[in-house]
Amino acid sequence: MIANDFITLSEPACGAGSMILAFANILIKAGHNPAQKVWVEAIDIDRLSALMCYLQLSLWNIPARVIVGNAFSMEVRESFFTPAHYLNFWDFKLKKRRDKKAECEKSSNNDDTSNDDDIKDEVIVSSRFDKVLPSGQLSLF
Repeated sequence: MIANDFITLSEPACGAGSMILAFANILIKAGHNPAQKVWVEAIDIDRLSALMCYLQLSLWNIPARVIVGNAFSMEVRESFFTPAHYLNFWDFKLKKRRDKKAECEKSSNNDDTSNDDDIKDEVIVSSRFDKVLPSGQLSLF
């Protein structure tokens, strides 16, 4: 079960993307379409690994931004968006979420009350394990 419209996933050392594909596989088994329910930002310092990740995510139709760079220093040397990012209008979806989050933060600062009902923590229940970790993270193993 996905609480929000979609999930954003960050992989700071993506390699060829195997952990992202494992996550997508669990989404598929749970009856969700990764092209509609997840957006990925994958980073790797090695250009060849990042390009392998880009190729695999493109073939799996996963919307993503694959970055050749250093996740620790936030260095970006190259950046590639998968075709699914453009085909499913993810620029618009991500901007809409950022705007909604900024609006909620602005209203909560003005009211001194927390009104985060519109933006809840994202929770996934694995069909394989049927449990969610206390932090809301998916258990893959």
